[in-house]
Amino acid sequence: MALFILERIEGTKAKFTYLTSEFDRQAYILNQEHSFVFTSTRPVVKKTSGEFHFTEIVHSLKEVIQSSQNDYAGFQFENGVDDFKVTASSARFTRARIYYIVQDEKIIFSNSLKELTPFSERKMNAPAAFSILKYGETPEYVNFISDIFSIPASSYLTLDKNKFNAILSSGIIDLENFVNFFQISFQGDGGNIPNTARKLDSLFSLLGSTPVIVPISGGVDSTVINHLINKHSSNAYPGFFLQFGPQDTEVEFAKKAAKDTKAELEICQMNPSDFQAAFEFQIDKLNQPLGESSAIAMAHFFRSTSISDRFVIDGTLADGTYGSTNYNKDLWTNQREKSLFEQRAAEYVLAFIQSNNLKSLDRFFPRDSLQKDVYVRFLHQYLGPFANTWFAKAASYTDKMGPYWSLYYDMIAPVSKNDDWAKYTIFKMVNYACKNNTAKPFDLSRPKNNAFYPFTWKEVLEDQAHYSWKEKTTDNIVKYPLQKILENYLGKDFIYRKKMGLNSSFEDWISTASNKNYLVALLERPGGITDFMIGAKKKRLIAIYKSGKIHPNLSRLVINLAIQQAWIEKHGILL
Repeated sequence: MALFILERIEGTKAKFTYLTSEFDRQAYILNQEHSFVFTSTRPVVKKTSGEFHFTEIVHSLKEVIQSSQNDYAGFQFENGVDDFKVTASSARFTRARIYYIVQDEKIIFSNSLKELTPFSERKMNAPAAFSILKYGETPEYVNFISDIFSIPASSYLTLDKNKFNAILSSGIIDLENFVNFFQISFQGDGGNIPNTARKLDSLFSLLGSTPVIVPISGGVDSTVINHLINKHSSNAYPGFFLQFGPQDTEVEFAKKAAKDTKAELEICQMNPSDFQAAFEFQIDKLNQPLGESSAIAMAHFFRSTSISDRFVIDGTLADGTYGSTNYNKDLWTNQREKSLFEQRAAEYVLAFIQSNNLKSLDRFFPRDSLQKDVYVRFLHQYLGPFANTWFAKAASYTDKMGPYWSLYYDMIAPVSKNDDWAKYTIFKMVNYACKNNTAKPFDLSRPKNNAFYPFTWKEVLEDQAHYSWKEKTTDNIVKYPLQKILENYLGKDFIYRKKMGLNSSFEDWISTASNKNYLVALLERPGGITDFMIGAKKKRLIAIYKSGKIHPNLSRLVINLAIQQAWIEKHGILL
């Protein structure tokens, strides 16, 4: 973690200071007489020969971020005779951001929101907190703490003396100051699976030569990664499978995925007795509260492991790039236009059904009635109908986040601006997959380790653009290109088996007496986040939870409110 402080002194002049704390092992710093550069991970670029290699930023961060393959947060300070220049950038897609806070005479930047917290007013941003509960994450620019902002994904900021002083005078960095450096295309002019295989092979020739740790679930994404790492690695490397209790049958497929490779597979089983320690480890590591409960199992692994100085090779976005759903259907199938009254009524009826655990009637899923953007409505709602029916300010909070969700449309190339699937996919790719799900390795593995997400690399993002939506789901097979590539390594009976999906025992973990008491204590805090968000519904939620007859949507409300309460207490945040 690092702090970069730009402070005004002697009229309009500025002083630059940087500080590091619990520094990431794989971060990069170049400190020269008139220039300072930081990146949260060393940049990777592609040579004209087609080979990939790590590089150093000697001159311009702005130039390197546009050609880099991998994602990272970056900061550069250049000092001239009469002026200075600052460039700060966030990741193209993944979770790495440059955060900042504007104060009277200075701007403080960091690659960690937590590092800025002591300099802030420590006031919770209520609409952002609601967004985390509802969608798992905030959109771009805004964060859990009200006076800490972040440079949006795929964007950079430049400052000189004049702009710096103007910002200090206004007290805010307006969105117009951010420049987009990448847009994704979905032109669909014809994909080529052998060519995709060659591109991945070249990319993994670099990754296979680095010290890695490979999560192996037995699914397509992690199995492709493992076999490509195996092909290019000269040495054995650690792999791990998160086993959700002793009855998790997916462990056998993880073993098959690792068989005959150099992966030394560790089966990391998480049981209810591990929950509290993993929960507290997660609270300690999370950059801000998260709405994804499966991160707790990853926290258990990184809390327990002694592995260090390696890159987690994570398969996030394999589905976003090469197929996350069946694109042969119409996006708007089963999306009949309904009046607001019909939508709201459906949510209240379903909330009643689920809160009373009437499983036989729980057969419909109304879309988000309060979300005006029809594409954001497709984002996973962690709380189902309760987000819009149990929160008194749900409508206000949803509206306040609207402009920040719209920033994702700026990341779509002009050729794809009017493509329905492109607009659907950008939210799934960047917010849900890359900002939310990458928190598991990104927040939890550092600073002892770091992470690469090869399916977010520029080479892959450009390659996937050639596939039409139908090519990505040829014969109604989702992720068709990757499935065909995997045939080079494993049999069709393994690849095309019926998938069980993520076997999470989350609801079992939180139902034991000890864990229930632990979480209820957080929910019952007087004047805490539960009171703030759902008011009188607090007693109802706790009563349902204690009864043991609780719908998964309310289980997620329990754990996510508890996560926010614990994080608030750890960092002294005011509601």
